[in-house]
Amino acid sequence: MRSNIAVHMATAVVFLSIIGTSEAQDDINVVTYAEFILADYSLEQDGTILIPNVGVLDLKSAFRVNPAALKVGSGITWRDWYASVYFQGTNDASDSFTVPFIGDITYTGNRKEWVGALGYQLQGNTSIFLGYRDSKIEGNGSPAASFTFESDGFFLGASYWLPLIPQGGLTFTFAHAWLDGSAKQEVSGGPVNTGTGSGTGVKFGVGWRGDINEDWGYSINVDSFTYKHDTRSDNVNVDIEESEITFGIGLSYAF
Repeated sequence: MRSNIAVHMATAVVFLSIIGTSEAQDDINVVTYAEFILADYSLEQDGTILIPNVGVLDLKSAFRVNPAALKVGSGITWRDWYASVYFQGTNDASDSFTVPFIGDITYTGNRKEWVGALGYQLQGNTSIFLGYRDSKIEGNGSPAASFTFESDGFFLGASYWLPLIPQGGLTFTFAHAWLDGSAKQEVSGGPVNTGTGSGTGVKFGVGWRGDINEDWGYSINVDSFTYKHDTRSDNVNVDIEESEITFGIGLSYAF
């Protein structure tokens, strides 16, 4: 049964979900998890900015990178309740933004994310969960350019575990997020896009979870999200869209 718990808690950590075993467990069980990820990430800006003494300018740009990432986390189970927390960080990656009057600026940066979730197993292999996500993207370029985008908020979702063999099965997860975001982009000390706003989006995933032995488990998964934000201020009216598709391979260990 410990291996079953490891498989399901690995799903919790990876997919922002909590999946329980087919029967309640009276013991408290702890699982640690690590996953190596390859990502296809993009952040797009589309809107207008008002520059004093110049006028209203269109801002349309996209930042697309393919970073590698490491995700590490831990989870705990008790009866039908499950909780998990993880941190994910990418390596530095580079792409260009187009800035009015200046042209293309190459930014180099990374993304860091903290996620926590609490869930409950319903009848069968279906679970529901509620969680919190905090993400930050930072990049720097030349001439004296910087870009920061932060978002945080809650998500609500459900997941389903489909056992196919005694040692493993498929997982399916869906979540909807409600987020607050803030963007700050500067070039040569002057603001280009600085505003705050709200956003929504969805995240879904499909994966395979299996046992290696009584304590160790493994996972192979594909994960995707799209979050849309509006950033507003007195001089800014810009929509920001984040999207990502990831492929990950992970290991989990149950104590």
